[in-house]
Amino acid sequence: TGISGAAFNCPILASSNWASDNELLLMAQSGIRVINASWINRCSHDPDIDLLYDEIRNIHNCIIVAGAGNTTGHCGSLNAYVYPASYDNVISVSSVGHMNPRGTADNYNWEDCHDRDISDPSRSHHHNDRVNICAPGYDIPVCANPLDGLGSYRTATGTSHAAPQTAAVCALIISVNPCLTANEVVDILYTTADDLDNIPENAAYR
Repeated sequence: TGISGAAFNCPILASSNWASDNELLLMAQSGIRVINASWINRCSHDPDIDLLYDEIRNIHNCIIVAGAGNTTGHCGSLNAYVYPASYDNVISVSSVGHMNPRGTADNYNWEDCHDRDISDPSRSHHHNDRVNICAPGYDIPVCANPLDGLGSYRTATGTSHAAPQTAAVCALIISVNPCLTANEVVDILYTTADDLDNIPENAAYR
């Protein structure tokens, strides 16, 4: 009620088997084309699991999108690799701001800037050479707990909110042309995204 996603009219399937690499493989084998994985289940590369994600993308034609990480509590630093986001065949999504025009006095949540607070980079989300793309991830309007009443909302922050927006765009691309392969959809996503490197506040993340 009250909030629309980017992938309108696309069916959604939810799984209660949270943070399971094998569950993602089973979902891909069942024909699901895009899966959002807003979790971190390890801080080091596992070559066997890497092969699993390669199979998901290149054999089962399924796109996995994952949050890149939010705090130093996620694997020790803001430039640490987190998994599954950092595997080659997973789209790793970090955050940009969206609320305030660049240059506003409070330095806070400037549109298209990676730092949530321009004066305090420690409040940013993960960024490393495995991050593929960014989407709004700071102070995102979300539905509140149903116990608060239908139509109640709040804001939330995290790459777990940036990732599903990216997954929704992938699903929307597929809904336009279901014949596209997973890799073709990913290529369209990357080549049509805005280049934010020209924003001075993002210079540290080039």
